[in-house]
Amino acid sequence: MPLSVHVRTDHATDFERLVAARDGLAEVLTHTDDAATADLLVGDAGLVLALPWDDARPPYRFPALPLSEAGLLAACNLVLGDYETAHQHLATQPDVTPALLAEVVLAHHVAYGQPIDAAMAAALRVSSDNPSDDNDAAEHGRQAHNRAVVLHYTHADRDDAQAAYALAIAATQSSQARAFTAKHYATFLLDGDAAPPAERVVTDVLADVADTAARDALNETLGQALLAQVAPPYDADLLARLKPLLWAQVERHEAADRPVALAMRLTDAALVAQVEGSFAEAVGYARRAIAAVEYEDVPGVWAQAFMRKGSVLHAWAEAGHPQFYKPASEAYQQALKAFTRDAAPATFAEIHHELGILYAEMPG
Repeated sequence: MPLSVHVRTDHATDFERLVAARDGLAEVLTHTDDAATADLLVGDAGLVLALPWDDARPPYRFPALPLSEAGLLAACNLVLGDYETAHQHLATQPDVTPALLAEVVLAHHVAYGQPIDAAMAAALRVSSDNPSDDNDAAEHGRQAHNRAVVLHYTHADRDDAQAAYALAIAATQSSQARAFTAKHYATFLLDGDAAPPAERVVTDVLADVADTAARDALNETLGQALLAQVAPPYDADLLARLKPLLWAQVERHEAADRPVALAMRLTDAALVAQVEGSFAEAVGYARRAIAAVEYEDVPGVWAQAFMRKGSVLHAWAEAGHPQFYKPASEAYQQALKAFTRDAAPATFAEIHHELGILYAEMPG
């Protein structure tokens, strides 16, 4: 997978020399004039990994890496998710600190959701609450963000993680970095079924963000926070806010050829159309979701779309159109191919409950 790099003009010669010194490196790097779309940024600070708004890698924020051959190789491997190789390259640098090497290990644990031990927990230091200058303030915010995401994604105590997120947002001065922390704080809250607070966390930062990728990611998280609040009695104002967000996400993922994300948002759109009684529209979204991932290895996403299709057709049948009972049953049966008793016991039980109701209602 090629990595995009934005290089400041005054560092271009040094960077090209580093790339040329390593066989094959030029083939995996592409240059871009748009810093907002780059994976790596090369400037006075060194090599900076861009914020992964698309969740292509874990949300750990590394410090700038040295503009050296080892630093460049380490940066490329961090973007690609090869933490062991990145650690090996950085370990060859005489001026690389043990603290930076420890950060690579922490990021690896975030990537794979692995618990951290006491020594790693001790490495989650946050510098002084009273930074002396802008550089110290930026580092303070970076450390606070990393402490929060490590506690979150390694499944540490939820109260500790929530407190760490609140501290990180308060400690971060850059609107872009603060919004990045807020995105993951909102995800943390959604994981804990706290949708209204998640919505507030996103809306508090959204107005200050101009970057397109950041706004898209925040709007996607906001959409999930609103979707989690869709429940009877249905709030028309909430649905009116949610629908344009979902449709924008559908269009964005379709244009970018992201079939899995597209299928997930189409399935969400089917739910919204269903609760509004637009059954034909809802079935259309579900069918598009199924088609989007027909050739992708994501059985859970595929089955979720079939489950939504079954729910829509069942509701349509209950609304006076009994011809839809049979296709509703067939859609649920398709979903059960992935949501088996062993793989997803709760969903398996839910589908069988719905099938029991459906069979009881179905005309003889």
